[in-house]
Amino acid sequence: MKRVISSHLDGRIFQIEEDGYNVLNGLLMNCRNQNDMEKQVADQFERKLSGNKHVITYVDVIEVCYNLGFSISDTHRTKKLYRQPKNKVIAGVCTGLGEYFDIDPVIVRIAFVVGFFMAFTGMIYLIIWIVTPKYEL
Repeated sequence: MKRVISSHLDGRIFQIEEDGYNVLNGLLMNCRNQNDMEKQVADQFERKLSGNKHVITYVDVIEVCYNLGFSISDTHRTKKLYRQPKNKVIAGVCTGLGEYFDIDPVIVRIAFVVGFFMAFTGMIYLIIWIVTPKYEL
């Protein structure tokens, strides 16, 4: 069971999972227009809450960050490797590795293509594809 924190955003109160709250807090602390950002976040959080859903989850916070134009690395989250559905070419493996190591996914893609002709990189890609969970929005 995860801890839930009550947070006020733009005059509205939300129940947010602790890990999601930490991400959101880090994001808002680094914003220039904190009031405008709080309003945008609060509006999107309200859309996420429905009849039976009363708590904003970590995944909800990450999705809202993506919608507002921030990458996961901008939120100072605990690093976890996911296949990323956004900006993917085949399965999102290179995009996920790029975000995990905080490098451009194009560099990772180039490394895989070059490595494909030199070794068993295709097999490594396939293994990472199978083993790595997909980031669900």
